[in-house]
Amino acid sequence: MTRKALPDKPGSDACVSKYELEAAQIQGIKALLLASAGIVACFLFRAARELFAAGEKAFSAFLTLLTVFAKTVPPILIAGDVRHAPRVVLPGSNVRVAPLF
Repeated sequence: MTRKALPDKPGSDACVSKYELEAAQIQGIKALLLASAGIVACFLFRAARELFAAGEKAFSAFLTLLTVFAKTVPPILIAGDVRHAPRVVLPGSNVRVAPLF
């Protein structure tokens, strides 16, 4: 059984020419690249979805923190006003406010 050598010229009479073989290899490479690009895109989409969910949770936690601050600050300000009320009510008197610490 003898094998034919691939010809160097595109117009020769061999069963599969060198150029057809190269074209088939290029098509295979294109299919492989397309498949790998699809897999990479799938992983990137999953990562983006997870990052979005994590960002959503972080934003929710930040809003909860701001809500707690908004509920806590007014009583603190009122406590400070109550502590300094004698100075406002009796400005001419010699009322001293005891230091806290």
